[in-house]
Order: sequence, then C-alpha cells, then structure tokens
Amino acid sequence: MADLLQNQDAYCQVFPRGGALMKVRNFTLGIVLAGGIAAILLFLLVDAAWYRWGAIGALIFFAALVLLWGWIYDRRHAKEYERLRQEA
Repeated sequence: MADLLQNQDAYCQVFPRGGALMKVRNFTLGIVLAGGIAAILLFLLVDAAWYRWGAIGALIFFAALVLLWGWIYDRRHAKEYERLRQEA
C-alpha cells in the first residue's frame, strides 16, 4: 500500500478517477445525503408533533403524513391503473 501512495500511476490504476465510476459514486452519494436529510426532517416533524400533542397526537400526525403520501402517489399513477384495468 505504501508503494501505491508513492507511485501516482499505480494509485490511479487501483483507484480510478473520473469517468462513469465517478458519476455513479456522486449519484449514490447524492441519493444517500438526500435520504438522510429527508429522514432528519421527518423525524423533526414527528418529534414536534409528539412534543405538542403527545404520543397519540404524534401517531395521528404520522398516519396523516402516510395517508397524504399514499394519496399523492395514487393520483400520480392513476393513468397507469386505468391502463392495467383495460388490459385485464
């Protein structure tokens, strides 16, 4: 490993820079960071609901968020559902 650090050409052969591999790494890093930020925001929302309304209120709030997400998902895929009904 010490030889790799001393020899720049050997290092670039083992750990390539640029190209498609770098795009995949950056895309994966972006997805992971966006997911982490979304998880933190969701936790803060549910935590604030827990603080204001207690455990039952937080559960109701979380259920409302999940129902809202499901409704939006269903509305966005309505044409696909109609196409599948016609094919059946």
